[in-house]
Amino acid sequence: MAIPKSNWYQRNRARVLASRLEQYLAERGPRAHATCVVCAAPMPATARWDTKYCSKLCRSRSRGAKNKAAYWQTYYARHGKRLRAANNLRRRLERAPRRPKPRSCRQCGLTFTPKMDKGTFCSTRCCDRAMSVRNRLKENARRRRVSAARRKRRMPPRKCLACGVVFNPSRIKGRWCSKRCLMRDWAKHHPDIARSHRLVRRARLRRVPYERISPQVVFERDGWTCQWCRQPTPASLIRTTSLSRPTIDHVVPLSKGGTHLYSNVQCLCFSCNSRKGARLLAHEEKGE
Repeated sequence: MAIPKSNWYQRNRARVLASRLEQYLAERGPRAHATCVVCAAPMPATARWDTKYCSKLCRSRSRGAKNKAAYWQTYYARHGKRLRAANNLRRRLERAPRRPKPRSCRQCGLTFTPKMDKGTFCSTRCCDRAMSVRNRLKENARRRRVSAARRKRRMPPRKCLACGVVFNPSRIKGRWCSKRCLMRDWAKHHPDIARSHRLVRRARLRRVPYERISPQVVFERDGWTCQWCRQPTPASLIRTTSLSRPTIDHVVPLSKGGTHLYSNVQCLCFSCNSRKGARLLAHEEKGE
């Protein structure tokens, strides 16, 4: 930082500079050439005592075409050392790595200048603290929030396939606003599988023996025929609203203590299954 001049120097600046110039001229001695050898103009007061030209233009004019060529041919021989030093300094400055800008430490908040552009911690101690289990969970949560914000900016709102509510998806392929809507839409397109899952859940809650039952196996075992009315229940009626579509029925209902096993299930049409309900003596209701 430059030291400001005093008020006295500012007031007497012209007189001080004039006295300094007089002192310099007295110590320099007489000039070798009082006027320029090319244009005969008086020499500037600040020129060296042994100079012959008043400007660079006059010095260039004095050489002529041939002298100019010889001057530039021997220029590098006279100034090679200085030019090489300047070029080496320029190359070192170009190769020198650029230090990153100062930033705040993510752990302690201290401002520091990192050695690498990706440095986020001021020391290994702060890095170890940040990599602890608790801070690692915080860091993962922060990254998830940043990723969710980026996806939100990248993905426009869309309509839920199950409930029709407009929502902001968290994934590129997200088509449902919640997991509940996803399961509801899946059950809508897979009613038989969804019903078998519900039956397994009911058996588990009642604490009765159960197993994974495939409706296809039960229908093929019973010959795609209703075990009550003996009417055919073809596979083409599955996932339709027909009263003759095949359904799974428990011989002994789960509410009466029946099991969810292959030995306790049968194929009934939708009409007969609705009339049977949860009764045990289904053959008496049928009039047999």
